[in-house]
Amino acid sequence: MRVGIATVGSRGDVQPFLALAVALKRRGHAVRLATCSPFASLCRDHGVDFVSIAGDIKEVVGDAGRAALLEAESHPLRAARALRRYVG
Repeated sequence: MRVGIATVGSRGDVQPFLALAVALKRRGHAVRLATCSPFASLCRDHGVDFVSIAGDIKEVVGDAGRAALLEAESHPLRAARALRRYVG
């Protein structure tokens, strides 16, 4: 099976999806992870095909946005609203 995974965020957001991609690849699936370019080498180091999503979430939301997202992270609905506010 061919699997495409798309995610944005910090390394802590991307890494679980990378682990999933590695596990799927070990089971014989063709996997491609689409995320921001700072994670290209991390994906390649783990043997996962990488596709760049334009931009870097850190640059998009800035310091105030990161603070709002961190504050809301334990509440998924609040986190989604905060992300929507800064990514829009």
